[in-house]
Amino acid sequence: MLSKDHYDEEGLCPATGSETEVSRRQFVGRIKEVDTGRELRFKSTDEVPAFLAKCFDNAQQQERDPTSLCANE
Repeated sequence: MLSKDHYDEEGLCPATGSETEVSRRQFVGRIKEVDTGRELRFKSTDEVPAFLAKCFDNAQQQERDPTSLCANE
């Protein structure tokens, strides 16, 4: 499990695009993991959970093995 301090250092920055239709719950845009610079441009909200899971998995790996480069993939 990630520590509270780890969460304080991490951040995700979402941005919605002009094609977003909130009334239809259709979101288009990008989300960026601030500390690694990894970014996903999405055309469907279905893409976002996989990106978040990968970010959290990489953060957990980094916490277990600080020399791991997997967060930079």
